[in-house]
Amino acid sequence: MTLREYKQLSAPALVNRLEQLLVRDRGNLAEILVCIGVIESRQHYVAAGYPTMHAYCVGVFHMSSDEAYKRVRAARAGRRYPIILQAIADGRLHLTAVALLAKWLTRGNVAELVEAATHRTKHEVQLLIAQRFPVADVPTS
Repeated sequence: MTLREYKQLSAPALVNRLEQLLVRDRGNLAEILVCIGVIESRQHYVAAGYPTMHAYCVGVFHMSSDEAYKRVRAARAGRRYPIILQAIADGRLHLTAVALLAKWLTRGNVAELVEAATHRTKHEVQLLIAQRFPVADVPTS
């Protein structure tokens, strides 16, 4: 649709269209993460002359460094725990939440953490991590 066509839509139709696009976008993101994960596991980036999957995503696919970091991190988590990919595809988790959670995921807690982080903001996920995985204070000097 063109910008002009979008401007002519009623509010309910516009919201409906956005919902449809987001469903498609989340499914595409989950599939992108699968592709990134498989490319990384096969180390195709090395044959292309890149030292890391991150560098490959930036150099070949023109992702920003932050975008590549989050996607590679989420792809790794999704390869280990497929529930992550499903949660992204159905909109329960966003990419930033997965990137934040990835370090803390284990087979024993992945389902619980996905449920706890479902539909949470970045800040809420950061608080969730801080509560469940406290880090010792650094001594003052």
